[in-house]
Amino acid sequence: MADYIQESFLRIFAMQKEAVATLKTDIDTQFWPWQGTPPYFTNRLGPMAADVQNFDEWIESDYHTVLMRLVTAHITEDYTGNPQDKTHQYIVLTETYFRQHPMLSTDAGTYADDGGPNFLLVGGGGFEAQITNHTGVVVFTNSGIGAQQLGCEFTLRLPYLRSVL
Repeated sequence: MADYIQESFLRIFAMQKEAVATLKTDIDTQFWPWQGTPPYFTNRLGPMAADVQNFDEWIESDYHTVLMRLVTAHITEDYTGNPQDKTHQYIVLTETYFRQHPMLSTDAGTYADDGGPNFLLVGGGGFEAQITNHTGVVVFTNSGIGAQQLGCEFTLRLPYLRSVL
């Protein structure tokens, strides 16, 4: 089986770029950590829920999470405009885009109209990928780069189908 987590991250990166393209066309997405010029996303694998469903003796599902951190400003640096208002705009754009693309697809590029990955559980009842919560506008202390950062962290829930063989 292909690395379903790695493919999910590649799809998420593409989705994040499209989600906020109306505000900034050159937003960066990385794993963790990264020091660049805000705004940017960092992503890391979060907790796995032990909510396993067996579909037959060979296939089961489980839920992973991806913690998507949106950094809109480094507070320790000069910045222009109102970063809190920008953060609100980015939050709405990100929520809306992920809600409209529950199969980790994109409007353009590699993942446009591909029907989603075959390892993602689909169907009613909230089985698609979805943002389940976010922190709101918060300040992150990032000791790795020596900066306090303004932004929001989203929890993206991913239901995976996996072979148990």
